[in-house]
Amino acid sequence: MTNIAPELPPPGLEHVPEGGAVGPVQSGWRLAAREFAQNKLAVLGLGALIFFVIFCYLGPLVYHGGLTSDLAATNVPPSIGHPLGADNQGFDVLEELMIGGRAALEIGFLSAVIGMVWGAIWGAVSGLAGGVLDGFLMRIVDVLLSIPFLFVVLIVAVRYGATILGLSVIIGIFTWQVPARLVRGEVLRCGGGTSSLRPARRGPAGSGLSTGTCCPTRSG
Repeated sequence: MTNIAPELPPPGLEHVPEGGAVGPVQSGWRLAAREFAQNKLAVLGLGALIFFVIFCYLGPLVYHGGLTSDLAATNVPPSIGHPLGADNQGFDVLEELMIGGRAALEIGFLSAVIGMVWGAIWGAVSGLAGGVLDGFLMRIVDVLLSIPFLFVVLIVAVRYGATILGLSVIIGIFTWQVPARLVRGEVLRCGGGTSSLRPARRGPAGSGLSTGTCCPTRSG
């Protein structure tokens, strides 16, 4: 009987595992950065944020050196010394925009952190608990979403004073509902509450790959 030699792949051609070639493993941060860079609106928004941070925090250091009143420049029109003019108390309008923008950025950042952290905790607890507790927590979210929080912010600011921390807490209290809904939905999708995780299909032996996804299956 004639022995038939096994067919060898052409020289230089690497062995391709079953299921197709596997690309290089990338970290989650690198994948997130690549997806972010492909979103033109996100990149534009980041550029605008960087511009306002530089304008509000570095601008006062190189422009006039501090918010001071110049009574000789009261209500002056825009000029070289005052590009946007001055108000009725002699304060430079451009410098007032820098100082006011700094407070606005701080309030926006703090309120966003408060809203995201509390919303993530609320949504995770609701999704993992399920049942009656899930329904109760989500009804609270619905009630808060129906309240016009802008009027509450104005009332509290007038009653107790408008501070950066106080306004941040108030705005954060009325902005965590949407993150809570999103986190709850992801928890339910990944098997929280009354769901159960479907076992993931393993890849080829020794490959360390999992071809399964987070698929919830409703029980009974």
